[in-house]
Amino acid sequence: MKTDNNRRFHRACADCRTWIIDRAKRCRCCAARQRPHFSRKCKYCGRNFQTKPSQTNKSRKYYCSRDCLKLAHQEPCAQCGLQFTPDHPKRSMRIFCSKQCHLAYVSLNRFALLDCTCLQCGKPFRRFRSQVNPRKRMFCSIRCKVAWWRGPNHTRYASVKSLCQICGREFILPKHRHAKYGGKYCSRMCVAAAKTLPSIDYYGPNWRQQRRKARHRDNYQCRECGKVETENDRRMDVHHIIPFRKFGLIAFEEANQLSNLISLCKTCHHRARRH
Repeated sequence: MKTDNNRRFHRACADCRTWIIDRAKRCRCCAARQRPHFSRKCKYCGRNFQTKPSQTNKSRKYYCSRDCLKLAHQEPCAQCGLQFTPDHPKRSMRIFCSKQCHLAYVSLNRFALLDCTCLQCGKPFRRFRSQVNPRKRMFCSIRCKVAWWRGPNHTRYASVKSLCQICGREFILPKHRHAKYGGKYCSRMCVAAAKTLPSIDYYGPNWRQQRRKARHRDNYQCRECGKVETENDRRMDVHHIIPFRKFGLIAFEEANQLSNLISLCKTCHHRARRH
């Protein structure tokens, strides 16, 4: 018959004299009492107490008992001012000590009127406390809210002013549509009209004739610096004094009048376009 090897270490504890079957000299309870402890100071009452080495890095705040822990996390009630401990000091959103205080606070402050100022027009108005959220923007009406969001305040639908190349009308276009389509036409009718016009005559069907007349009128010289075509290395550029985009393709005859055209060299024409 085989013998049990654990019986060789069957001995009594050195402190409490209870029998143990182990190679150690003490039982687990007595061995835990022999371990070194660290002295700490309670964050609430200031009393010195001892903790285990395993609890050194678990929390930054240390309390000697559960009572001190509860008293340290007490908060005043928003209605009666009584100190109480929430259900969970880190996650709880309770600010009332009881349901009666909550109902009393709601009945008194829910229908109280507060003075507010419209973010768009600056007009003062009054709203109930339950309708006022400090994190949200306040407006006196739906019109002011729509006007504020349609303006340059919205990140996605910020508007950009542009001129239609067909009718010459000024219109407002969102930034993302202006970057995608270029902001050349104000409506679908102008887009259809631009497709029917010939692509060669960008400034209208009489542009080549009026450009030739303007060069002949200016004696094939620059009206700004006096250069001739031999010094310009190409034909003289014809520039619109009033930009063509303000007239549009529909009013090309008014835009291409000789009184609105001037002959310039390439350097002066580049300078005039920049201004």
